Amino acid sequence: MKKDIADSITIDDFDRDSVYYILAEKIGVKNTLEIAEIFQGSCVYFPKLDNVYARKIREKIISEFNGYNYKYLAMKYGYSEMWIRKMVKDDSSDVIDGQISFDDLEDT
Repeated sequence: MKKDIADSITIDDFDRDSVYYILAEKIGVKNTLEIAEIFQGSCVYFPKLDNVYARKIREKIISEFNGYNYKYLAMKYGYSEMWIRKMVKDDSSDVIDGQISFDDLEDT
């Protein structure tokens, strides 16, 4: 019975200033009803996505780093060159394949 009623609900059945209307505009009525079934009656808080975006940007910078392109990455991602250097330095995988380090040199 509930499923039959859900199939007949349209976006116009929601109040225009309600969270349901906003969600239905973005993800559709069916998805909105599914989310509402899960969270109805609850107070749900969505934290800012800044940390998620920052982590992904950092991963991209590390993967695109070639040992020399600090300035390019800084311009591309809108960070300072010093911040790019810090990111790359802090990353444990900042040694490029085939690159020699002082640790590789034997005492002479």
